[in-house]
Amino acid sequence: MKASRVGLGVLLVVCMTGLAAEPEAAGPALSVLAPDGVVSLGDPVRVRIGPGAGGGPLTLTAEDAAGTPVTALTVAAAPGAARVELEVPCEGRRWLRLRLAEAAAPAIVLAERTVAVLPPAPVADRRFGFNAPPALAPLVRRLGALWVRNHIPWEQAGEGKPFGGNGIENTIGPVKAAGCETFGISSYSLPWASVHAPDDPRPMREFFSPPRPEAWDAYVRDAAARMAGRVPVFEVWNEPNFDHFWRSVPDTFGQRVADYSALLRRTAAILREAAPETRVTNGSVVDTRHASAHAFLRALLEAGCGDSFDILNIHYYNGTRPPERLPAPPGGEAPARDRSLEAYLDGFRQIQAEFKTAKPVWMTEMGWPTVDPGGWGAVSEAEQAQFMVRSHVLCFAAGVESVLWFQLAGSEFGLWQAERGPKPGLVAYAQLMRAVCGRAFRCWLSEGMVRAAVFGAGEEAVIIAWSLEAAEWRLPPGARVARAENMLGEACGGPVAGGIRLDGSPVYLFG
Repeated sequence: MKASRVGLGVLLVVCMTGLAAEPEAAGPALSVLAPDGVVSLGDPVRVRIGPGAGGGPLTLTAEDAAGTPVTALTVAAAPGAARVELEVPCEGRRWLRLRLAEAAAPAIVLAERTVAVLPPAPVADRRFGFNAPPALAPLVRRLGALWVRNHIPWEQAGEGKPFGGNGIENTIGPVKAAGCETFGISSYSLPWASVHAPDDPRPMREFFSPPRPEAWDAYVRDAAARMAGRVPVFEVWNEPNFDHFWRSVPDTFGQRVADYSALLRRTAAILREAAPETRVTNGSVVDTRHASAHAFLRALLEAGCGDSFDILNIHYYNGTRPPERLPAPPGGEAPARDRSLEAYLDGFRQIQAEFKTAKPVWMTEMGWPTVDPGGWGAVSEAEQAQFMVRSHVLCFAAGVESVLWFQLAGSEFGLWQAERGPKPGLVAYAQLMRAVCGRAFRCWLSEGMVRAAVFGAGEEAVIIAWSLEAAEWRLPPGARVARAENMLGEACGGPVAGGIRLDGSPVYLFG
């Protein structure tokens, strides 16, 4: 997409009508006048500069997701403690990074905010969801996703004491009110209820150790009674094959499988009696340095747990690496250990075939961090957005029923930050939702470095295409593309005939 012109303007004390003088501490230096920093397509992007921004003239600049300057505005200081509101031209962009600086020292940023410009929310799609707090359910729904994954609290102060508190209602209620659905996760144990090794030096050992059966079963019965008819899916523990979240005594693979499989069978039996509408999932499995997700699932099935869950629940993390399986080099062999998302999903498909079972597969955590959470490394915000779109497409192409991104909010894996606003990935997510809503995966059109996935059929079809290295892709014979949009939903040309240049950033071809 060509870079647009840079709009230059000078505003003298802009739009102060009706604004009373307030003390300097009353608000931030720069804020976006839209909930969560999300502006509806067609509405103006409005911002407020607070009295704490400085005394001299200010410069407000806006750049797009590619770092291309879009707008630069000079704002004269407001008199006294008044605030200044102004409109920022977005020049057709769907994401803006706004920076406020003193005009005399533009390199010193006083405040930074980001803005997402989104089309109307599509119908809620059951294939999409987030790991997110209940308070952000309205943003989940604004994007068109349905699921909000959260723990169902264990509110019992001790053995034999009654359950109480509003934790479960506060988890489910706001999600329902926003038009979303709760994907419930059983809580971890409590100190008085767990069986743990007293010399285990790891933190939170009492919470991540197996709970005693009587105490756990009482919690599940209470949760089931309050979830019945309101929580469609319930997960029994989180990542029990990961020794951080499950610590048997002794803490061996075999003991972990024995302890967890017993808990899973009892929990499923209670839920099916007390909340029969709720679908049960196994505790999500994930690859770690010391535990294979495939090996743990195989062990659970060998232990006879195949009838104790309705959905096969998995997680995928791959550090900073892309999700695709790389083609074998000419005359060579593929790497011995393929940690790609495609190979990971293939492994679960093979295990299901081996045990003659066909559970629907849900990916309930998957993500790439833009800030290193501790030894993982980090990708750029642009790469996060690219990998998010590409991994969703790969999942749906492999038959995954639903994908819940990890996570909606946060500086590391999140697509949105409370203190700054949306990352480009939030806009890319909205574009993906809009493109595939009502359309099922149909087929791949290409292989090798170029990936082109078709969703829908006929005139309503959309192609999502990218390449693992820059390449010119020739459209299939007879293909007619009415318009092309980039990963954020911005127009990147008129009708496409013949071919299109691709790289790692997905392009949407409509019609």
